[in-house]
Amino acid sequence: MKTINQYIKTIIEKEYKNIAIYRHIRFNKNWVREKELKNILMTQQFKVSQLNTVSRSINYPVEQFKIKEIEFENDLDLVKHLYKEEMGLLDEYENLYKTILTIELDDDHDRAYFRQMLKTQKLHVYRIKQLMNNQKININDHRTKELKEFTRFFKTNWEKHKINCNELKPVRKRANNNQTHISELSFISTHEAKSVFLDRDRLLVVERKNKQKAYPIEMLTFNEIINDTIDGLPIVITHCPLSGKTNVFKRILNNKRVLQFGSTGLIRNSNSVLYDDKTETLWQQGTGEAIVGYYVSNQLTMIPSQIIDFKTYKTEYKEGLILARTT
Repeated sequence: MKTINQYIKTIIEKEYKNIAIYRHIRFNKNWVREKELKNILMTQQFKVSQLNTVSRSINYPVEQFKIKEIEFENDLDLVKHLYKEEMGLLDEYENLYKTILTIELDDDHDRAYFRQMLKTQKLHVYRIKQLMNNQKININDHRTKELKEFTRFFKTNWEKHKINCNELKPVRKRANNNQTHISELSFISTHEAKSVFLDRDRLLVVERKNKQKAYPIEMLTFNEIINDTIDGLPIVITHCPLSGKTNVFKRILNNKRVLQFGSTGLIRNSNSVLYDDKTETLWQQGTGEAIVGYYVSNQLTMIPSQIIDFKTYKTEYKEGLILARTT
């Protein structure tokens, strides 16, 4: 078993090794605004002040440690690394306090001081976990071997999810989003469509500012996802052949970023799952909610639509357009 001084030295060495991480947080302008990170910096500063006091008592000066800068590819990697290191330190603090409880001390104040150090470390780990929960960050990837194999080429951030990822079931190879690219879409007028469509053919109709576009259900059954615009608004038309759900969403997220969507080849609860071209976040077709990845918990805005037959469409929307079958 280590002596008290050996535990303290180990803790000091590990704490000062991690200071580079906290420097990174402190000087990252995008991070310091977050309340959880401010709290983490505060508890870390308090821990350092405690260690400085203890280091002097055992004549183990902290000035000897050189702090090496650490580079992280992204903030997610930083948080994961921080959590791993602080959990390891928590074990050291707990072992230190257990050792102190086994020996006699002349002054109970010393035991109380080390109990306070352990308490501070527990609070620190709690705050890091709180940050991870708020950011939907999970350290472990619990996908099954089958799902990992199917999604091996996905760029999805599997550490962020609001569902059990094993609810996702592969049904077919991921579709090539190019087949539904905006530039490939071709529309015809209602008059031209009379020679192509039967009165009973079903159409999904989207209307915006007195402009109408119709998408044949039979084409949606094949393509499932069509990225388009109507009156300048980027939209995505989605259809799930398994559940029969057909929904239309805005492709603008948070009124800023325009996304394109494709089919993952996955289903969840008998409903298809989409992915976006920017981050390959996974989205539920039936609700438009991001369920796995960078945008997790974001929600696409649904656009009103209706399904009618061609006979009704050509009567009510004489100036409307219809997606050509040659698309």
